[in-house]
Amino acid sequence: MTRVIPLWVTIVASLMTLSILAFSINLVVYPKTFFPDTDFLAKNVRHFTTMWAMRQFSIGALIAYSLVKQSVPTLKIALSLVFLVNIFTIVEGAYINNIFSIVESIIYCCVSAIMIFAIHKKAKVLKL
Repeated sequence: MTRVIPLWVTIVASLMTLSILAFSINLVVYPKTFFPDTDFLAKNVRHFTTMWAMRQFSIGALIAYSLVKQSVPTLKIALSLVFLVNIFTIVEGAYINNIFSIVESIIYCCVSAIMIFAIHKKAKVLKL
């Protein structure tokens, strides 16, 4: 059986998925870890962080599903979502002047773009 998704993409996407899922679970269970000065009793603050965590969890679950099923189109969509979310995070990091968020998001953007390109190239070679 020919692997449609390159092995290195599977490994990197699996690690990315684990970090995304860990982040989302930690954001729901211990939101003070990420926002120590935030009052989670204020109106809509807890709702916002939970929705953010669920968005991240959904993207992580989509990547995991596409890796298990070896679905190229689904993985491209999931990695495109990672890319898009991190573009918005770069803008947000610039707005709040958080260099760590900017650098982290640039790395995620580059990694997801390289994986999308590699998947596309491999699928083109296999004529899928």
